[in-house]
Amino acid sequence: PEQEIDNVDKIPQSRSNQYDLQHDEHGQKLSQGLQSVVDYFHRLQASDSIDEQDLITFKVILQDKEDFSAQKDFIEKEGLKINAVKDKTHAIVSAPRDVFGNLQGRVNRYKEKGTKKDFQYIQGFEPYTAEDKKAVSILNYIKENPDAITMDIQLMLLPDMSPDMQQRAETDITSRIRQKNGVLQSNPYKLTDGTLIIRASMSPARVDEIAEDPRVYWVEKTVFFHGFQPSDVSPISDGLHLDPNINLSALPAVVVLDDGVALPAGLESVVPIHWQATGCTKGNSFGNHGTPVSSRVAFGYVGLHMSDSYLTPRARIIDAQIADSHSIPEDTMLQRVREAVENFSDVSKIFNFSYNAPKPIDASEMSILGCEFDLLSRKYGIRFVISAGNHDVFKTQDTLKDVI
Repeated sequence: PEQEIDNVDKIPQSRSNQYDLQHDEHGQKLSQGLQSVVDYFHRLQASDSIDEQDLITFKVILQDKEDFSAQKDFIEKEGLKINAVKDKTHAIVSAPRDVFGNLQGRVNRYKEKGTKKDFQYIQGFEPYTAEDKKAVSILNYIKENPDAITMDIQLMLLPDMSPDMQQRAETDITSRIRQKNGVLQSNPYKLTDGTLIIRASMSPARVDEIAEDPRVYWVEKTVFFHGFQPSDVSPISDGLHLDPNINLSALPAVVVLDDGVALPAGLESVVPIHWQATGCTKGNSFGNHGTPVSSRVAFGYVGLHMSDSYLTPRARIIDAQIADSHSIPEDTMLQRVREAVENFSDVSKIFNFSYNAPKPIDASEMSILGCEFDLLSRKYGIRFVISAGNHDVFKTQDTLKDVI
């Protein structure tokens, strides 16, 4: 009976891992790690690549059983800002010089007296070097093009910097790029969370000199997206019509982010909105890629229904044109996609992006466009449907499992 029930609040309790560590030996390892960070920082100062007021940026590596979601409070109470989490045990953090000095003092006390036992959860501290910041795309390009004079790159500055520090970093880094005969390819721009991106063309030999700056988080080769034709395109006859018994207004709307949609007249009513991103033009190739993509979204595999009297749509299409040439740089694509999301997130929660880059995704790091997709999804409560990419693997593999 209700009167015999006692309600008990559930209060989850975490159980900390304990490690069989000698505080003097482990503390010595941590102390040496912090000293290597200081040595690297001083070397950068000697090369005049950073400002007196800037942060010390470095890597924190947790023990294998730990997770930054559990140790976040401890890290932040030590005065460190977690700027980016690489995986559950690796993160990039930053601290002003005085805070870093205090951290060194506490690590020394842990080493000498065993106090501040939470330091047992940390496996080590390491400098965050230019080599750590370079994407595979940079390394491969330099390897494949040893005589290259310039390279189109994008630099992501450290996430979650204060606005004034980010502004100073932008001024300093863009100035140094020009000093090293680099050229800004576009105005610096920000991701939805405020992280600044600088796109420039510069000598591959000079990339490390820019990447060493502690305020630079990541450097990758600029990606260019192409509207490759789908591997199997069925011609859509002008004689096809929509099933008259379908209530189009009751169907979900999907935003097709592509080079435009040009369905035949008998099917056009399934596309109630045609929209172009700022700066996008309607050229001769309009709809070459977006039309077959949107036909799959609206009708599934059209080729299976060519003999039917009517086509039965499963979705309406919002035609959001974000591409107008064969090759779109990542910064342009990102800003056009964001504009489409800002315009249509109130009427649709599904955004289809089927444009492709010719190079595979870097398995160790999220791309800049991927970061923005993630941020837009969280901010607007939407979902991106992204193609697996057009590829030639199907020519050598027999099953979908093998292709994946």
